[in-house]
Amino acid sequence: MASNPAFETGAIPPVTSFDRKAKIWSVVGVSSGNFLEMYDSMVFGYYTKDIGNTLFPGRTALVRSCCP
Repeated sequence: MASNPAFETGAIPPVTSFDRKAKIWSVVGVSSGNFLEMYDSMVFGYYTKDIGNTLFPGRTALVRSCCP
């Protein structure tokens, strides 16, 4: 098995600009996905009453908001 001199000496290999950009874009992608998920939940929560009234018009408010 070939040895790795950087591993043996404890030296950390230098981070290239490509690695840094890839990590930054990964964080941006995850953050965007989390924002969209939160936005979707807020919009659904805001329109829950209207959705319930449209889909279940003859039922009580409790049933319209939680159970079909």
